Amino acid sequence: MTIYFINPPFKAEFGKFSRESRSPAITKSGALYYPLWLIYAAMYSHKHGHEILFLDAPAKQLNEEQSLDIVRKANCPEEVMFVLDTSTPSIKSDVRFAEQIKAICPKSFVVLVGTHPSARPEETLGYSDAVDAIAIGEYDCIIKDLADALDSKADIHTVKGLCLRNEDGYERTGVMPPLKNLDDLPYAAQFIKEHLDEKDYFFAAATYPSIQIFTGRGCPFRCNFCVYPQTMHGHAFRARSAENVVGEFEYIANNMHVITASVCPNITSETVDALNDLCQSVLNNEADSDYK
Repeated sequence: MTIYFINPPFKAEFGKFSRESRSPAITKSGALYYPLWLIYAAMYSHKHGHEILFLDAPAKQLNEEQSLDIVRKANCPEEVMFVLDTSTPSIKSDVRFAEQIKAICPKSFVVLVGTHPSARPEETLGYSDAVDAIAIGEYDCIIKDLADALDSKADIHTVKGLCLRNEDGYERTGVMPPLKNLDDLPYAAQFIKEHLDEKDYFFAAATYPSIQIFTGRGCPFRCNFCVYPQTMHGHAFRARSAENVVGEFEYIANNMHVITASVCPNITSETVDALNDLCQSVLNNEADSDYK
């Protein structure tokens, strides 16, 4: 099945909206995070045989009409699935964009993902009939399984992790277990190399141009400034192996023109050993790059 992953436009006239930041905003510093959760989900679906299209509208500071024009020119099949990232500041705009997508591709299946619909799935689904489903929480496996079901004409109510409409209103299809072996995910750097431009993104704590990758998911703490453990990845820490992360560092050093590779784990007592293993593996490796 064809899956079109989109980081939608939002207030492009004012700058680049960093939807994946812990506090999504158009920042004074110009910071723009890579849409990594969308990237990982796209890679996971592609790994399992689905065709992938990808649009990061904020990266090119595209407005709604420019973004929709790109969708029109993609000549998607009738039964394409759209996966739209969201955030609380942009949610009403994201839903309007879903309605415009549905007008262009009326037989498409539109799914909203991200922190806001994960926290308020029924409310968000109720905003518009153009939205067909909400993927609750970590959505790599949800989107892949949903695409499998739609492609085979199976009952989508058997796919865990969704919020759907029914005759009584709404229903949740159960909890999708989080991905345990993060080494199963392809390298985000390879996807970025093939589909995006690293010069479109900026992180003030890293030397420009930089790339961001995640080495783990989940965090046992409940910091009120960080929504991701509560809404997306849960409170059980999972780490990629040191060998897998260093393999991605090698790919970055050999294939990308970036100065800094920013590693983004949640810092907890459980990550200390994992970070020690990673640092030792980096010291044993001769890849020529900064590690921050």
